[in-house]
Amino acid sequence: MTTLPFMNVNVKLLMKMKNKSLLFNNKYFNYILNYPYLYITLLFFIFNVIPILINLFSGKPLFISGESYYHLYFAQEVTWQTFYYYPLNLLDKLLSVNLMIIVPLLLSLTSLYLYLWLAKKKNFSLELTMLFLTILIISPSIFFNLTNLSIHLLIVLLTICGFLLLCKESRLRYFSLIPFILATVFDLTSSIVIILLLSAEIYFNKRKNYAILIITFIAVLINAIIFKLPFVIGPFYLGKHLPELISDFGGLGGISFFTVLLALIGIGTMWKKRSFISAYFFLLFTIIAFIINIQALFYLVITLSFFAAVGIKSIFQRKWTLNSLKKFTFFIVTLGLIFSTLAYLDRIDEFGPSKEDQQLLTLMEEELEGTVEDEDKIFSLPEESYFVSYFSNRDSFYYPHYKKDYRENVNLIISSTNIMNTFPILEGNDVNVIYISEHSKRTLPSENGLLFLLRNERFKLIQSSGNAEVWIFK
Repeated sequence: MTTLPFMNVNVKLLMKMKNKSLLFNNKYFNYILNYPYLYITLLFFIFNVIPILINLFSGKPLFISGESYYHLYFAQEVTWQTFYYYPLNLLDKLLSVNLMIIVPLLLSLTSLYLYLWLAKKKNFSLELTMLFLTILIISPSIFFNLTNLSIHLLIVLLTICGFLLLCKESRLRYFSLIPFILATVFDLTSSIVIILLLSAEIYFNKRKNYAILIITFIAVLINAIIFKLPFVIGPFYLGKHLPELISDFGGLGGISFFTVLLALIGIGTMWKKRSFISAYFFLLFTIIAFIINIQALFYLVITLSFFAAVGIKSIFQRKWTLNSLKKFTFFIVTLGLIFSTLAYLDRIDEFGPSKEDQQLLTLMEEELEGTVEDEDKIFSLPEESYFVSYFSNRDSFYYPHYKKDYRENVNLIISSTNIMNTFPILEGNDVNVIYISEHSKRTLPSENGLLFLLRNERFKLIQSSGNAEVWIFK
């Protein structure tokens, strides 16, 4: 008779009884296992939707990532080469930028529900699944992606759909090639992740889907060689690896230091188990990808979240002499996971455009009419260049995801106090507009660098709103 390998119980007997936690003999955790969809919905609402509503009531634009405004800006004019932007182009015409937050929220929640369905079909441990999803949802990096127009959302959704179709007993499983191949057209990192997942599927299952793996691999090669896929789409901001990995150090996303500690426990305790071998390949690849490009942090966070869930499970599946100590430890683990997330949500309003940014940039074109040419560019902080371009409908001097050789010039403009170094760069690149946001004034020094140079007579303040300013370079 068939048994579930992770619980060693009879399937028919399991169907007759409610789910019950073997790790946490707690009525609340048992309730979570009995109603996983309700729990995931509530958790998603608390840690993802409520912060968005707070920003909505304050009038702040809801998208905070540069990637969101990158897609919105380049979706304004769709060509045959960028046909995939047509749905976003249509939405941009029908909805306001704030209402479009519905798109990532629906994609995120759909992916979570489908993953729960997939976990049930694959007989994954329900306890481990719920721990994994909980850590994911409350991770700053995942919040950053789930609430923005991130290409990762679409890739994850397509990948889950592919594996759901792969579970079919009939030839319908070959339809999984459609989402798998679609998911490989964006970047090489995502493509390699899918190849690793398919390889693990073949390794651990009796039904060998070699044809699907081979065809997907050929599609990856075609995309890489002919269409020159980037290793990772982005980055859309400039950051250092350690602060971006550990959210407690002030990065845009990342994962909490406490979660990293739990992941190290999971890595150390499970390396001998055959069923976790593939996870170590994912860990190695995602670490390398993150070192090459910080935009690959998303996949590293997913891998570390899985190991953190394994770490929690390994801690509480041991035999505890004192039940009170077990409960206290569980309390400490819960607080440790939540604390960093709450601290991150408390400073989330520091990221992305402010209400003043949106108002000033939207009205800026009227002030610039007859003053500068349409092809003249705007200079701003690199991470702000995407929303500056979208709201002003004007090209920025520098975008972090390309023209990396310009980075030295950007740093020179920001930090230089010598007009003989700065002015030739601005003149040679048709930069006639300088945008200074409130965030720029907080982060840039006032006695040297760009803010100091604005005192020169060749700069003229033409518009301001709050602490945000638009300057003309004559």
